[in-house]
Amino acid sequence: MRNLGSSIVFVSVACLLSCSSTSETETPLRAYVGAVEGSTVRVGLATEGGRAEIFFCGDRTNASTHTQWFNVTAAPGASFQTKVGTWTVDGHYDAGSAAGTVDLGDGVKLGWSAQVQPTDSVNGLYEGTDEDGGHAGVIIADVPQGVFISGPRDEFSQITPLFPVIKTSQGIAVKFTVGKVERRINLLPARP
Repeated sequence: MRNLGSSIVFVSVACLLSCSSTSETETPLRAYVGAVEGSTVRVGLATEGGRAEIFFCGDRTNASTHTQWFNVTAAPGASFQTKVGTWTVDGHYDAGSAAGTVDLGDGVKLGWSAQVQPTDSVNGLYEGTDEDGGHAGVIIADVPQGVFISGPRDEFSQITPLFPVIKTSQGIAVKFTVGKVERRINLLPARP
């Protein structure tokens, strides 16, 4: 009887452990930041559960021509390729890094790479919308870079994080100017 009791306990513990573990296809939310080679374009990724959101962000001089969002479905380690408008991006990501190429629509492929950021870090990709439907994205890293896009790509405004950059339950606070009006909003970590 004693062996039967310990066998039941062993089987119960084994079932509990196997039921509480995540499956191989589930992956936690990860943020990556990096750059596009030979340019001022920064790249940020958010990956989770076999999906990725990728944001290429131009700087003050080229935001309207060098900024684009992509969403892809690809498991960690698998290759992906997708197109939005005249832009094409391909690449792969794993638990530590992401890399690939991007064509900004001119037929020239540029290499990009990004490194995963610690989960307790403020570094990463943030996004949000304002009450007028404008879309904001910012990559927080050693050199923060972001843009606010009014309407359907009507006007591009550079985003400046409010310093010190602090991540709260409402995200991070940023400011930007639309026309001559300074605006402030909070952006949350991006989720694919």
